[in-house]
Amino acid sequence: MVKFENMKVLFFISVMMISLQGVAQTSPQQGQPTKTNQLDAKGQKTGPWTVTYDKTNKVRYKGQFKAGKPYGVFEHYYESGKLKAKITYMTDGKTSRGKYYYENGNLLSEGKYINQKKDSIWLFYDERGKLSSSEKFVNDLNEGKKTVFYLNGSPSEVLNFKGGKRNGEWIRYFEDGKTMIKGAYKDDMYAGEVLYYHTNGKMMLREFYLNGKLEGVRIQYDDEGKEVARAHYKQGKKLEGKEEEAYIKEMEERKNNIQQQKQNGNKGTSGTKPK
Repeated sequence: MVKFENMKVLFFISVMMISLQGVAQTSPQQGQPTKTNQLDAKGQKTGPWTVTYDKTNKVRYKGQFKAGKPYGVFEHYYESGKLKAKITYMTDGKTSRGKYYYENGNLLSEGKYINQKKDSIWLFYDERGKLSSSEKFVNDLNEGKKTVFYLNGSPSEVLNFKGGKRNGEWIRYFEDGKTMIKGAYKDDMYAGEVLYYHTNGKMMLREFYLNGKLEGVRIQYDDEGKEVARAHYKQGKKLEGKEEEAYIKEMEERKNNIQQQKQNGNKGTSGTKPK
């Protein structure tokens, strides 16, 4: 549910930024002062602009342009007249800061843009005004740590991103702060060992992933930490019967070979005297 809400928020923000370019060609409305919605000699927007919704003529956004670029404070509105967003453009011509609002007036998100792309830390909120996530962006893509929060303010999930994809350690928490799941991602796929825990902190499930698919042994435990079930997987497929027996035998032989190589290596070095 949290992920779905965040997807809606990101889509909403993208539409808002595009509207500054796509709708800005709207011609001046009748009755507006002659010095608004003007173009300069090069055909670029200049001075104060007010753009309205087509059907109702209610203000959609208003702000200032200079040589076709927005500057100062822009305000965007819902068709109901409630404030939807306030974006402040800095004097460097590339940096801006945005605050977006739900129609009920509560803050939806806030953060920084560089060249109209999300950058640095962005904060997202639910409709009640509670912080739902903190995310780092570079060039409009998730980069670095993302933290999702419970309503009580404690972290529910911590992920790491690289180039917009989940990469690195991933932890999900119970509401009391204890670890629920611990694992890792590589390019949006599970990678390596993933551990699940009971609420008392005891191991509940241990599994391993290779290229995003279950691989090897998968072990379940009861809330006292005792093993209750075991299964084997190969490339995401659960093995059974003779197929599972052959796989277990293959794994045991591989394990024995590794141990033998280690023992031979130790024998080879134990008799060597330092010069």
